[in-house]
Amino acid sequence: MFGRVTLDDRLSAVAEMLPAQCRCIADIGTDHGFLGAWLLQNGRCEQVQFLDISRDSLNKAESLVRSMGLADRAVFRIGDGADALAFKPDAAVIAGMGGMTIAGILERGKEQLEGVPVVLEPNVAITELRMRCAGAGYRIEDERIVRAAGRHYVLIAVRTGIARYDAADFVIGPVIRSRRPEHYDSYRAFRMRVLFKALTGAKAGNDPEKTARLQAEYDIWKEAI
Repeated sequence: MFGRVTLDDRLSAVAEMLPAQCRCIADIGTDHGFLGAWLLQNGRCEQVQFLDISRDSLNKAESLVRSMGLADRAVFRIGDGADALAFKPDAAVIAGMGGMTIAGILERGKEQLEGVPVVLEPNVAITELRMRCAGAGYRIEDERIVRAAGRHYVLIAVRTGIARYDAADFVIGPVIRSRRPEHYDSYRAFRMRVLFKALTGAKAGNDPEKTARLQAEYDIWKEAI
């Protein structure tokens, strides 16, 4: 049998944003299954639904969970996003994907995820994800910046509902903008470096539409001192 699962700083932060205890959590796009296994072994939930579109990934998660003797508290389902849910969970996680992929899962799964708190950890397209969440009828309830393995990660907790956001909320994040959490300054500096490089490339490539979009985003971060 496997020993106890330990989480890296990124997944530890995801776990911290989930309810302290609940009946069932769904890990949508579970991949290796570390998060769900950790939640079960630490009594954070009674049951985990391990969901993935990849059979190979789901097999890895199932092998881990069975080796730990936790399979009686697990459900393994293959499918696309929330369509793979066996039943409505008390909370859900969608982590380690691009923002546009996550947005698509939320949009298609709105009925199944109605009223369910969902923790998101996008690795790209964070601004676009916030915009599509708002457009699909999800409100942002919490946000955090995590520093792990030399990288910044942004975590976003959403739930179905209506909220009003402006351009700066989409770029920076409404909660990050108001609370200025840990790692805010270094994350802001990082985003400005990335945007400046992209903006320089857009100008050199004579792409006025992209230049205008990147300039607007850069200016928002520049003013957010």
